[in-house]
Amino acid sequence: MIVAQAGLAVPEKPEYNVINLSSRINMNTDLTGNNPNKEPTRLLESLVRLTEKRDQHALEKCLVDTLPDLIPASSIVLYELQYIDDVTWVYPVAHSGSPGPDTPMQPLPASDFGACLACINSGSTPAELMADGHTRTYYPVEGVDGTYACLAIEALTPSAEIDRIVDAFLRIHSNYLLLIHDSERDTLTSLYNRKKFDIRIIDAIEDTRHRGKRVKDVTTHHFLCLLDIDHFKRVNDNFGHLYGDEVLLIFARLMEETFRAEDWLFRFGGEEFLVILRNITDTQAFAALTRFRERIQAHEFPQVGHITVSIGFTRIQADLLPTSTVEQADIALYYAKGHGRNQVQQYSELLAAGLINPPASEAGSDIELF
Repeated sequence: MIVAQAGLAVPEKPEYNVINLSSRINMNTDLTGNNPNKEPTRLLESLVRLTEKRDQHALEKCLVDTLPDLIPASSIVLYELQYIDDVTWVYPVAHSGSPGPDTPMQPLPASDFGACLACINSGSTPAELMADGHTRTYYPVEGVDGTYACLAIEALTPSAEIDRIVDAFLRIHSNYLLLIHDSERDTLTSLYNRKKFDIRIIDAIEDTRHRGKRVKDVTTHHFLCLLDIDHFKRVNDNFGHLYGDEVLLIFARLMEETFRAEDWLFRFGGEEFLVILRNITDTQAFAALTRFRERIQAHEFPQVGHITVSIGFTRIQADLLPTSTVEQADIALYYAKGHGRNQVQQYSELLAAGLINPPASEAGSDIELF
């Protein structure tokens, strides 16, 4: 509202042309029916979808589902490398139009993906002609520590325009991945933080449920493992918090060196750490945790000398709430702490031997989580 003041003229009310939404759309559309503003709108919508994600895998899936709307591609797959028993495998992390959670994608022999390996290892952009006449181009995907994956795009006619759009979206993806990384990592050790654990434990339970539906006799499982440095308060009291922090940093580095790339590592708080071991047997889980315990015991920490770690672990089950799963691992850890420390204890083994009682809060199998 404009108010008249002394000596000032009140401007006349301007005239407006009222255009309804359908008229505006018609005005922005040429005679061929094409909307000249369509491409910028699609680009903005794609950016909105990408920046809605708060998890790396969700971001990667959104990337491969978004690009087909912007480029003429017949197939888009994001590949990462996995190392299993010293053998390199290529793992399709996300696929456009893709198999859902009930259709898992399996690791593939790296020997069949020479161009993919070259892309990830050298950061190059190789291309290969397919049998159907399409060209598959591999684009390097940058993460926190450099190239960690490649984006394979099949198109009938590769072009500089496709390269330009893909390059721009991969740069956006990498920048946003850095933001996600900072928000889900512990500031001291760079392991996953408690916030990320709350997401990953749900992922592990849901995957357990899906696998139970697909496979009748499941031989491998996911395991939740709690690791607690023994007598850590003495380290801080005797040597100071600076050396205490150094112990935590080295402990986290030894975790990364000992456990597999596909396992999830967390700092739970203070001197307590957590590992989700994925797709292994009970025997393998116990062996992996024992190997880490022995490595910690043998390591010479600067100024501090030798320390030990107590570990409690439990199998992740589809019908247990996350809090109940953590409680089981914590009971096993508490038993290890109370019976000599520097040992690995499994909840189910302790329960079967009558050495512990199940927690009162343990959920029944009739609870439906998803």
